[in-house]
Amino acid sequence: MTTSQAEIGVELEKALRALVGKPCWTVFAGPETGSAIDIHFGSKIPRLPPLRNPALSDDERRYEGEFSLYITCAWRMTENNQVVYGWTDAADDPAALNSTLEHLVGRTVIAMDVKPTAWDLSLQFGSDLILDIFCDQTSLVDEDDNYALFTPSRLFNVGPRSRLAVELRDPDEPDADEDHVSEWIQRLRRQSLKRI
Repeated sequence: MTTSQAEIGVELEKALRALVGKPCWTVFAGPETGSAIDIHFGSKIPRLPPLRNPALSDDERRYEGEFSLYITCAWRMTENNQVVYGWTDAADDPAALNSTLEHLVGRTVIAMDVKPTAWDLSLQFGSDLILDIFCDQTSLVDEDDNYALFTPSRLFNVGPRSRLAVELRDPDEPDADEDHVSEWIQRLRRQSLKRI
């Protein structure tokens, strides 16, 4: 397993590039989670066990994305060269959050740009929609993360001050218990599933 920040960075950039060509099929967000969003891309992978939340669609209860991007830092969405929504708007107008994020559903990532020092990320969906992610979590006291990328084989985390971490992910046990998955993966999963 790679351990240096440089080695993890090379792997993370490769994993982020794998999002290009992947369609977004669902986005989880809501007033309960503030501005945190969870975007699922690519093939639908069965959840074991399925979620029980009746507010979700059957697909959302039964499947997760081949790739999932869980964002807890600052972000902004632009469409047709105009800013349409940002992470701070979630507090001002939470009802608009889901309707705005629905613009991502059904669109394919056509371009990706990442800034490897801070790990700020920009994803372009189609010709007119861009999601920019700004890694603004820097407190080593709070240890808040910026974003996490779940891939079929690994989980990458961009933590405070853009410190990188990676762990292998057992694709046969997507909801493995603490004996199989590290504490920080469990914390990320609890955070991302809170909003479901």
